[in-house]
Amino acid sequence: MRQTLLLHSTRCAAYGLLHIFLLLAGSLQAQAPGDLFLQHYKIPLPSIDNHNTAVVQGKNSVLYFANTKGVLTYDGVNWGIIATQTTPYSLAIHSKTGKIYVGCRENFGYLEVDYLGRETFKPLQKPNNEQKALQNLAKQQSKSFGKITRIVIQGDVGFFYSEQAIFEVDLIKDQIVKTWRPQEDQRFAGFFLHRKQLYANIAGVGLHLLKPNGFELIENGDYFREMVLQSSFDYDAENVLFTADNSWHYLFDGKEFSLFYLVAGEYLRASQLSFAQNLNDKLFITATLTGGCIIVEKKTGITHKIINFQTGLPDDEIYGMTLDKLGSLWICHAKGISRADLSLPVKTYSTYAGLDGTVTTALALGDTLFVGTTRGLFLLNKVSQYEEVQAYIKKESRFLQKIQTITKVVKINEPTEETESKYYKHSLENNLARQAKRKITFKETVETSEATQVSKAEEVKKYNTIDVRKAYAMTSIPFVFNSLHGVGGKVKKLP
Repeated sequence: MRQTLLLHSTRCAAYGLLHIFLLLAGSLQAQAPGDLFLQHYKIPLPSIDNHNTAVVQGKNSVLYFANTKGVLTYDGVNWGIIATQTTPYSLAIHSKTGKIYVGCRENFGYLEVDYLGRETFKPLQKPNNEQKALQNLAKQQSKSFGKITRIVIQGDVGFFYSEQAIFEVDLIKDQIVKTWRPQEDQRFAGFFLHRKQLYANIAGVGLHLLKPNGFELIENGDYFREMVLQSSFDYDAENVLFTADNSWHYLFDGKEFSLFYLVAGEYLRASQLSFAQNLNDKLFITATLTGGCIIVEKKTGITHKIINFQTGLPDDEIYGMTLDKLGSLWICHAKGISRADLSLPVKTYSTYAGLDGTVTTALALGDTLFVGTTRGLFLLNKVSQYEEVQAYIKKESRFLQKIQTITKVVKINEPTEETESKYYKHSLENNLARQAKRKITFKETVETSEATQVSKAEEVKKYNTIDVRKAYAMTSIPFVFNSLHGVGGKVKKLP
């Protein structure tokens, strides 16, 4: 029932707008794929912000979000919140049991249903007396493990990661099996799994392989000593793909590393890559802090789709995402939650800039598309130069705010009559007389300037150089409509 509700509520708006796109859908497919249809959600619960760092879908079709206030839930109709002991940062689902695991600050556990049918958060293991003693000792020695920012599940084993510790958990027994920590003066800087082997990057040292006697630096592992490994997934049967905070993708086959080149690589480096996530055998998606996200073809590195502010996303700062059972991509960003339907045959073309007026007709002749509007006839062309789209970058004005510098000069003339001052020295009349003679003048000047707004992300690259603007524009706007000169007024029909 919940799955039906989710399908109905998320798709009804798309089909309600179907008539807008049918005119263009068939004729545009050969020329340009169009942009994905996006639907945006605002969280209606009080005191709940938009910072959702992770999202998964349960076997019950409910969506779960790691929100700063707890685990946020959405079943397609109703929103709810599940309280956690500390702030959650990561989520993962065990495919066999359907149990959802939650990584928090100094804590981690899973969701379970209580005797009243309510979902609640349960810490992974209630400590016995011996464990309490160990925990107290750890606290005394400042052995906290910080935020669990990643959970990777492989089979019936889960790995819960923080910069201070990596925990291996038996997901059938829900027990911590092993714990690894870096040396006292070190910290972890990311990890990944390759064929059930754990590789952990240690800041300032490099990439290590976990062996029975502990972590051992691998060959060429010091190459990653200044990097943070952000995310990873199984690229194919032989390779794991992982991302680093230098905005590059890497492939690793267990012996050698290789760069995975993306056509939109310059765009990603300008937008600060955040993480990547697998979609299916042919596609994966990579997210950024200032440029939205890009769906990439695995075999070629070609951009399949781009979802950013220019193409309809409310904000370009991506926190987390997941692919649901219906083929929709749920995206958590700084302005809330958006849903991109990857399976819906309807695409939107309104994001292609250049059209003026209301669309009245369209005609495809081979690879050429003509669109008639109430203001004239337009031709859809592929962008080849930055100058063609420079005027259409919506992000430029969004990242500028006006700053007013107000300068006030106050001049006060005090009365200086000696005798009057002495005579009325302590009287009320003197004070009133002095105030009457006191002259106060104001001179105000206002200067207005433009300043760049800074994203909420800890580290961002501002759109303040021509190279970055070019990368954003050329990737976000692959096609534009150009007006055909000599054809003005309303175009009612094309032959």
